[in-house]
Amino acid sequence: MSFDAAAIKSLFSEVTSHASALNLFADVNGHAPESPPGHGASYAVWLSGITPLPKVSGLASTSGRVEFTGHIYTKMRARPLSGVDPAVMLLASDLIGAYSADFTLGGTVMTVDLLGAYGTPLQGAAAFADFQGTPLRVMEMTLPIVLDDLWDQES
Repeated sequence: MSFDAAAIKSLFSEVTSHASALNLFADVNGHAPESPPGHGASYAVWLSGITPLPKVSGLASTSGRVEFTGHIYTKMRARPLSGVDPAVMLLASDLIGAYSADFTLGGTVMTVDLLGAYGTPLQGAAAFADFQGTPLRVMEMTLPIVLDDLWDQES
């Protein structure tokens, strides 16, 4: 595999389309948002790291781990207030469940590193944020993806 512009574009597309196909979010974006979410929950995902993986690499090619950060956003002052955290937790749980059920993203990646075999596992961490004056409840998701044979090695 050549990890070229087309492969990278395809990976980003797969990550966003997989989340979008779940029909959990009003919006799914492959970039940090420019404005606060409207009605309902939104999900945005972007690149946060890339590294070669010695444990998966061979003598002819280098495999790697691409880490995405995703944010589930919802308005913090949604009613009832006591329903905000359970709703965000359910969205995170549904997202983790979807990756667990399809940990190769339809056969397009080696694996979503669900349990952290190659670094930080798939996980979510709750936070509060203020976005342009709109208080939000956010679940920051770590989405680690392992890809084999990204780069050719010199022979």
